[in-house]
Amino acid sequence: MPFSQFHPLQRHPRTGEPYIRLPSPFEQIIVTPPRREDVPRIVSILNDYSVKRWIDGLPFPYLDLHAEDWVAQTKERSDAVLRELRMAEEEQPYGPPVAVNGCPVTCLRWTNGDGTDDYLGAIEFSRCNFPDVRDRKEQERLAWRNESRRTGDPEIIT
Repeated sequence: MPFSQFHPLQRHPRTGEPYIRLPSPFEQIIVTPPRREDVPRIVSILNDYSVKRWIDGLPFPYLDLHAEDWVAQTKERSDAVLRELRMAEEEQPYGPPVAVNGCPVTCLRWTNGDGTDDYLGAIEFSRCNFPDVRDRKEQERLAWRNESRRTGDPEIIT
């Protein structure tokens, strides 16, 4: 198999978008970029108080407008990472793998036998902003130092 900067991403046969399939015993779950058609399901999930009570910082009630904004922003970040990978693929078709500035897939989906899938939720990774550090100035210093590290730096704290 030829080298690809996109490995281990696969191409979704129905949507054409990149995805990662989870390993067994969770192979029915894939992780993809967000889709505009996810909005009603996102709103439904985030207006369920048993979910909302575990998530800080979200408005309640969670409106279509909130979900539309989140999908648009997350899709924009996903597209930017995919552009980085495409550029790396063109510039270094035989490797080595490059470190990019994020993950292009964030939405968990259950795959159905008919080729469709259902939105389950989202997972995102970001650099740590040290919420447990009580001293505000020290928290800001640590977060700034972490954000200042170059992509791929093994000292990045997530």
